[in-house]
Formats: sequence, structure tokens, C-alpha cells
Amino acid sequence: MPHDTHDYQLEAIGYLLDGKDVLCITATGTGKTDAFIRLMHVICKLSEDPPLCNTKCYPPNPAMLVICPTKSLEFDMTLLMRHASVGVTSSKRLYPASALCCCRPSSFDLQGLSFRPAYTELGWMRARLETHVPVFAVTATMQRDSEIRVTRFLGFHPGEHHVIRRSNLRHDVQIIFRTLLSGVGGIRFPELKWTISSGRKTLIFCPSIHMAFRVQSYLLEVAIDLVDRHARIRLCNSVNSAAHNQETLDLLRDSSTPLIVASTALLTNGVDPPGVEDVIDLGLQDWQ
Repeated sequence: MPHDTHDYQLEAIGYLLDGKDVLCITATGTGKTDAFIRLMHVICKLSEDPPLCNTKCYPPNPAMLVICPTKSLEFDMTLLMRHASVGVTSSKRLYPASALCCCRPSSFDLQGLSFRPAYTELGWMRARLETHVPVFAVTATMQRDSEIRVTRFLGFHPGEHHVIRRSNLRHDVQIIFRTLLSGVGGIRFPELKWTISSGRKTLIFCPSIHMAFRVQSYLLEVAIDLVDRHARIRLCNSVNSAAHNQETLDLLRDSSTPLIVASTALLTNGVDPPGVEDVIDLGLQDWQ
């Protein structure tokens, strides 16, 4: 592992090993996926060497179910877990599990029940498991008035779960508000021309796939002199193939590649590629 275990990770793992549910709110990039990995490493070690903990018994080859709200987050976590020697498989079967991990449970509270309707059934899915399985839910943002609704969806019982709330303040972020003079329903966005000449990695979040397509089309038209414009100005959404979205994420991680990505909310959940210098929000702020 790249670094020592954070205090909040140790705190969460301790409660989970005791069979208690945990809700953890901590900023993007502070080790939420890493906490899943470390939990699985501990469970695997206890399974291999039971005398290490006489009060806890795990089956051979223990499994952990991880539920993600978006494909991009799933792909990102898969790479990290495999790199840490945690086997990953995707299946519709409900395997016996020693832990159930849930990413971004605040999504359905922020975006409404229409967002991934099946995601609101997590509590019922847990009831189908053969034995009591603790739930480890992690998210970067959650208003305090959302906490009761979210824990109810997760099937948490009042007074029987533990909450870890850490600051998600990012000191390296500067927020600038600018008025978009061109219509959001149009096909020209001159306020975004600077992204082409900046030579920086830029994420442009749009409220719909249709708008993201119009933004990309305009930038491609403006950047007619760029030989590699189709490689540098890209779309990322759920309609694209998994291979295309994975290629876009890989390019975002490559600090040497200037890139403009017009994306829907697909990249707002737990994805934190290094080197992104500018993030433009064209309408997602209503639910964020």
C-alpha cells in the first residue's frame, strides 16, 4: 500500500469488524476506495489465520460486495483494487459476503429517487444475505439534514450505526462565478473558446448528454486548426462504450496530455484524476 492507514480508516474498520454499520463522509481523494481495500486485506488475513481474532470468524476466500452509482467510478475503483491485489469481478449474482460497501449513497438524496431507482433498494438487498453483514457507506458530500434519509435507505437502525464526518474543504480550489451569455439551448458557446488555447486539462460538466454533444461540436468547430482535435476534445457519458470512457479516464490521468472533456454527471461521483486544472459547471450546481 502506498501509505500508512489513516486514522479515520482504522476507526471505520474497527467498527465494521465489530459488526456495526458505518457512514463516512470525507473529501474526494482522501482514501475512500483505499479504506475498502484495507478492510478486505484485514478480512482476508483473519480468514487465513483465525487465531488472530478469536471473536471473529470469516469463511475461506471471503468476498465484499461494492455498489457504485456510476460506471466511471466502478472502472476507477476496479483499477485501484486490482493494483492492490484485491480480486474484482462483476456479477448479477448475490454472492455471500463478509462486508457490503456502498459508494456515494447521497446520490439519490441529491438527485432524486429517479436516479438509479435500484440504488434505493440497498437496504432490501442486504436483507437477502444469509447472515448479518455490516455496511460501509462512503461519500464526499452530505448535508446533515440528508443523513437521516440516507441511513434509512441503507437500512441503518437509529443508534446502531457509526458516523464519521470529516471536512471536505479543498484549499487548492478557487471558485469563480461567470455569467454564460450564450443560451444553454444553443449551439455556440464563445465563452468556452479559451479552453482550447489554454493548453490545460479541462472538465466541462453539462446537465444533459445533448448539451455535452453541442459543447463538444462547437469546440471541434473552433479548433479546426488542431490536427488532433478529435483526440483532445472528447465526450464522456453513459451512452459511450466502456472502452471509450476508460480511454478518456486514462488520458485524464496522463499529465502530459492537454485535454477537454465535456461530461455529464458521470464523472462527478468519486472520480479524482490528477492534473485536472479547470472544472466548468454549466448547470449541475442545482443538485450539487
